[in-house]
Amino acid sequence: MKSNNDSTSNKRDGNPSASNPSNDNKSTDNKSADTSVPDASASRERGVIASQIKLNQAMAQAGIRSKTELARKIQEIEGLDKIPRSLVSRVFSQPVDLKSLERVANALSCPTWSLYSNADDVTATSASPSPLATTSDALDSPVTASDPQSESVQQHPGRWKWLVASVAVVIAVAFGIVNQVPEDIAPQKSDIVSSEQGLFHRNVVAVMPIEGDDGQLTYTQMLEEAVASVSTFVPGSGFRYGAALSPPSIISDEKAELVVTGELLKIGKHVLLRLSLYDEEGMSHFWSGHFIASASSTYVRESISSAIEHADKGEATPDTPDWENYKRYVDGLTLLEGERNEAVLLKLSDVLHRVIRQSPDFADAHGTLCNVLVQQHIFSGEKSYLAEAESECERARALNADSPTVLLASSALARKAGDANLAAQYLQQLFARDPDNTAALQLFAEVEVQRFRQSGEEQYIKSAEQALIKAIALEPEQWKLPFTLARVYFFTGQVEKAISWSQEAVQDWEGLETLTNLGTYQFCHGDLADARNTYQHALLVSPEHPVITSNLATLYYYLEQYDDALSVYQKLESEESNQTELFQYWVNLADTYYHLGQIDDARALYLKSLDYLDAILTKGEASDMQKAVRISVYVRLMKIDKALASEALLDTLKKEALALEENKDMLTRFHLSLSWLYMGDKERAIRLKKSIEGSCPGFVASPDFTI
Repeated sequence: MKSNNDSTSNKRDGNPSASNPSNDNKSTDNKSADTSVPDASASRERGVIASQIKLNQAMAQAGIRSKTELARKIQEIEGLDKIPRSLVSRVFSQPVDLKSLERVANALSCPTWSLYSNADDVTATSASPSPLATTSDALDSPVTASDPQSESVQQHPGRWKWLVASVAVVIAVAFGIVNQVPEDIAPQKSDIVSSEQGLFHRNVVAVMPIEGDDGQLTYTQMLEEAVASVSTFVPGSGFRYGAALSPPSIISDEKAELVVTGELLKIGKHVLLRLSLYDEEGMSHFWSGHFIASASSTYVRESISSAIEHADKGEATPDTPDWENYKRYVDGLTLLEGERNEAVLLKLSDVLHRVIRQSPDFADAHGTLCNVLVQQHIFSGEKSYLAEAESECERARALNADSPTVLLASSALARKAGDANLAAQYLQQLFARDPDNTAALQLFAEVEVQRFRQSGEEQYIKSAEQALIKAIALEPEQWKLPFTLARVYFFTGQVEKAISWSQEAVQDWEGLETLTNLGTYQFCHGDLADARNTYQHALLVSPEHPVITSNLATLYYYLEQYDDALSVYQKLESEESNQTELFQYWVNLADTYYHLGQIDDARALYLKSLDYLDAILTKGEASDMQKAVRISVYVRLMKIDKALASEALLDTLKKEALALEENKDMLTRFHLSLSWLYMGDKERAIRLKKSIEGSCPGFVASPDFTI
């Protein structure tokens, strides 16, 4: 392709008969009747004004998507050496001679008169202005206007519409020139018109390196592949230029008609990407999206290809925020990379509501808000959060049901609602698009543990383990992955593995969650001194935290230091009296009162815990472990009040216990073993105790086991 130059050849503008513009207005026939007024026509060119609306309509009907393509078609028809860019620009921006308009009309296969401007066009363009002439247009061809007439409008009633149109064009062009600013300060939108053939089909397309891409230009290469797949005008037209060049320079040097590039930001574990398109009229951003850094290359490539295909066809993509609002959203996601607590969730909720106010149709923001509401329900126990979460997830799915963020949130909601199978279905949909999504792999493992605890089928544990090992290989420094794997091993009785992976998690993140779970696993294994040290370390991270304090009190209880245990439990009770989710420590405190002979105090706390357990059982929200605790509390009460030990109640409790016996969860079996011991079935109690003892000897070291 020939480069642009300042040649004075007669084919400068592609017009074989073009003459020097300075000679166009030398005729004295056009002088004003009022000789006292200087002849303005001596330095101005008169001509015909074309309607930009009609020009764009004609281009669309002819399947021409840009001014560059229109100029190329004129070049092909007339056999010109150069593309007549300035000719097309003048027709779109100023009055021209009839011959110039005829050449454009010929390329558009329409009558010349059908492109004339009229008063209706002036009204339409003033309400919704067409793209303005650029400074490069002004340099190629001086801005001209029709010759002002000294006669009044009343003397020439048939000419007033043309005067209005001429003035409008002069104002528009002048405004465009005065307000030209550097492209990076105020980018212009492209005026490209889509057609059935596609935006890139007949344009030479260059790809510039994506700003912020890695050393291997991973994302840029994917962009090249996507562009090359839809750009067929020149074989292999999706080629790349070095970062030293700029998109406008590539276009002005006629090396390409379109330039595609973008910018990339790495925020926490996420990547934020925006793609841009340049043509001779300016630049427009046509797509943006975000990925987890570990996302599969297949998914990222598919997303970029989809963006290019939609742009090629002029099709809309799911709504995303403006760049600053998108950055605000992804910045908010980094809050989830640490430990989750109520303060973090409230802060993220505020960010998401702010994003949604500015971008109400951004599906991922609604999906993330759904997930946050699920977490808030877990912390507070408030049912209203789940109802709000369902509403947000429904909204998100309506906007973009295929979004990984939306599928992840839908799975989290289904899991919390108790439908583990539906939760798994959402995740399988997600894996079909992005099999390496580590957040989804982690959630999938938790769903599989839930299915295991519901069914006892070992296959779910195996798939949970495989998912987490894969996720750890993809994102080895993410503490939540070994943390979750440790929980999987703990729930299946592999306590030594649980301790090992929990220690890995502590190395990556020394926080409340990691230390608390490590202490629990050490306690389970019978390493009571190690457990005590870990809990004390955790209290340095979160002083007076109720769960850790309760666990320390339990250690004293197991060591039969009941006075020390009581002192810690009482302090905890006074500080956390309204925390209904801490029912387990009420049971432990009641047991402590029982061993100290304070029976009335023990009875009151057993009843308090039953109020909570009966309530969640009635609502259908109780887990198997909570059901087992409830049975053991009833049995403890029957030891205190013999009158409660009716045959009817015992039969009911035995049936409920038998229904839970296949559950392999250690905490569930611990409480069932105690219950059968108190209900007189010593053989069954011993069998359940031994099923725990092999992997969790610390649990059965309780002074309550007298067998």
